[in-house]
Amino acid sequence: MRLATEFLRLPIRFDAAILREEVESLPESAWRPHPQGFAGNAGLPLVAAHGDPGNERTWGPMLPTPQLDALPRIRQLLAALDCPIGRSRLMRIDGNAEASTHTDLDYYWQGRLRVHVPIVTTAAVRFECGSAAVHMRAGEVWVFDTTQAHRVLNPESSRRIHLVIDTVGSAALFALLEDARNAVPDRA
Repeated sequence: MRLATEFLRLPIRFDAAILREEVESLPESAWRPHPQGFAGNAGLPLVAAHGDPGNERTWGPMLPTPQLDALPRIRQLLAALDCPIGRSRLMRIDGNAEASTHTDLDYYWQGRLRVHVPIVTTAAVRFECGSAAVHMRAGEVWVFDTTQAHRVLNPESSRRIHLVIDTVGSAALFALLEDARNAVPDRA
């Protein structure tokens, strides 16, 4: 969704340590290669078309995958956002890797926000969008303008994991966006 600015940090936080513990309990076999084939990137579907973790479609009923059943804290986080939850997954970038520059311009993105909740990160990880760059701290909640060129750089040796949630939004989420618009920008 096009935004008036590249990034907005929402005025809410989650306990990243609890989320990290939950994520680290997942088996490596649950992770899948990044759908766009970015080297060093993997995803773990949590909400997918028909609840099928192998279904990368952006249409159809979006239902929890079996992996989400094992993550009660992440289910609580999704509920706390108080909005319709679309395709959602954990996205991992290995150390010394990146999610290459791309834009999300197809029809799906015209009416959807992408929410990021960093769970595992280091201070060196940078998310670039348009002419801006930020470090998203663990536990923060961010949205960004998916129509602008964006990428994520992880120059450290450790992995970075974000919970990534697609949504059409809600009155509650749009109120948080408005609060974020009125806050001082947090640039890296």
